[in-house]
Amino acid sequence: ASRSVAPVPLVARRSARVRRVLPTRVDIVVRERVAVAVLDAGDSFLVDDEGNAFIKVPAKALPAYASLSHLVGPPRDFAELLREPEKRLLREGLALAREVTRLFPRWLGKFKVLLHPVLGPRLLHPQANSVLGLVETRIGRGLWGEKLSRLKLLLEQAEAERRRLELVILDNERHPDRVTARFAAGG
Repeated sequence: ASRSVAPVPLVARRSARVRRVLPTRVDIVVRERVAVAVLDAGDSFLVDDEGNAFIKVPAKALPAYASLSHLVGPPRDFAELLREPEKRLLREGLALAREVTRLFPRWLGKFKVLLHPVLGPRLLHPQANSVLGLVETRIGRGLWGEKLSRLKLLLEQAEAERRRLELVILDNERHPDRVTARFAAGG
């Protein structure tokens, strides 16, 4: 018989403040940390909206978090994730994930943001809301709304022509409006 694994809670304590009010009262204020994404960095961690990794998630419990954004980064231990460069990278990934979710709401739980400290983020996502496989999109830094709008048009065109994308490149810094696409053989 298979054992079910209890999911790690989505909420953890962010901070607590205790204040004594004389003569007999104590006020306690707790701010909670709420998970908005899962980070796969060797181990899996829940991440809050400020880019803080805060709870390690066992692999067996990951299906319980399928509705959260999924970030993938190079392997890190928990101590490294507390440093500012890593937190900045996580915040960048979260910002991109929010923009992707806004423009492609049906992709929720179906796309991943791949974090890279030098090249910027990449996306792995479905083609036109289907489950035919994942497309890699190199999106780079900045102008995500514009780049994702161009991606949306390209995906619609590829679906209309019944062509299957393999790779989309939107990270051309010299020509940010340029789109490069590679299609699958025979498609």
